[in-house]
Amino acid sequence: MTAPPDVAVDAPTRDHADARMSDATKVHRAMGDDSRSHIVDVLRATPDPMGIRDIADAVGLHVSTVRGHLDVLQDAGLVTSEQVVTDARGRPPLAWTATAAATTSADGGYRLLAEILLSQLVDRPASPLESGRRWGAHLIEAPRPGTVVSDDEAVQRVLALLDQLGFAPSLDDDTVLLRRCPFADLARGHEDLICQTHLGIVRGALDALGSTTRAEAMAPFVEPSLCTVRLSTS
Repeated sequence: MTAPPDVAVDAPTRDHADARMSDATKVHRAMGDDSRSHIVDVLRATPDPMGIRDIADAVGLHVSTVRGHLDVLQDAGLVTSEQVVTDARGRPPLAWTATAAATTSADGGYRLLAEILLSQLVDRPASPLESGRRWGAHLIEAPRPGTVVSDDEAVQRVLALLDQLGFAPSLDDDTVLLRRCPFADLARGHEDLICQTHLGIVRGALDALGSTTRAEAMAPFVEPSLCTVRLSTS
């Protein structure tokens, strides 16, 4: 992952910020999934390492599904595994434990937000909207050279990104419904900062996909747990 474009920092600072952003993004995406968040909660509440079958029973998922979630969580540094010594033949089973990072990252979204806001401070005088736009372009998987992404597909890709980031999005005609804000308690009273950053993420992701669809405006908290983003196509 490379740093967002046009961030005026020296090379060591850029590399350091890029590494932190990569870590924060992994944590945010990992914890944005309800099942993975549940697994982390179970492991945090258990003092001893847990086997995968015990985890599967605790969260009500199939073992193979849990294994995939654990791989994502381990890649994000939120869980760790160790081999259990037994008398049985064959490969020793693994037992899983939540890491210290899981304790401090119960909601990884705040780490991602901190990195975005840090980039804004480094790259003065970027606005929250502009900082969000750069990170939106940074986070979305860019199409391969020569590949044309339709407007409909671009919107679906952005919805997938927002889902990974924990916003529980859906599409209603030309409006994106965000039914879960990872920063709800922080955003109230700071809509000009937090919500504009989120609007910028949507704009930047759409721009990076070459879409003619534009995120026109965000309406924060139209309901207690609902924000909306209005889209238009030129």
